[in-house]
Amino acid sequence: MILAHPAMLWLLLAVIPLVVLHLRARTVVGRQRTVVVALLRSLAVVCLVLALAEPVIPTKDTTDTVVNVIDESSSMSDDAVADALAATDVRTVASETNHAVQSRTVVFDSTARIVPQDQSQTPRRSASKVNQDGTALADALQLAGALIPDNGRGRIRLFTDGAQTDGDAVTAAYRLARRGIEIETRPTAVAQRNETLLHAIHLPAAGRVGA
Repeated sequence: MILAHPAMLWLLLAVIPLVVLHLRARTVVGRQRTVVVALLRSLAVVCLVLALAEPVIPTKDTTDTVVNVIDESSSMSDDAVADALAATDVRTVASETNHAVQSRTVVFDSTARIVPQDQSQTPRRSASKVNQDGTALADALQLAGALIPDNGRGRIRLFTDGAQTDGDAVTAAYRLARRGIEIETRPTAVAQRNETLLHAIHLPAAGRVGA
């Protein structure tokens, strides 16, 4: 049990003069009855002070907070993002644990964003291509960690190809591990893009400056 306002316990000092006044008072009742009245009134003061201190019995939160972190950067294929978003369904998440589950979703490209809870059931990939050239994986992990209560249990389901461009994801993961937050990585398909591959460079055997 903990007290919301422990400073109120100082009011218990008022019991001492209350008892002294009763014991020194001249009454027509007997000594034994005076002691009983003093004890009853002191008990009433103690109960009042405890009520003001607001005792609280803490209960352990058994709810699992599962945060789905989904990479929406340009290196991720549309099918991979669609599969990841489909896996955020609360029934799918709940099937992986025996506890009550609260599911949240974070998506990221060059920035990390929280998906509103009213959209978490059927989220879609952002139609904007402006910010999809970056991969702020570290920011996404940090944001996901902020959604997990310090006094509760939680884990992160990470859907990404692992190609970060900003921040330090290793440090972010280490900080989450210090809090006891597990990161589950879910492999995803990389988008097939037209890329330039440097196969070889042919240079003359000798050369000179300015040639």
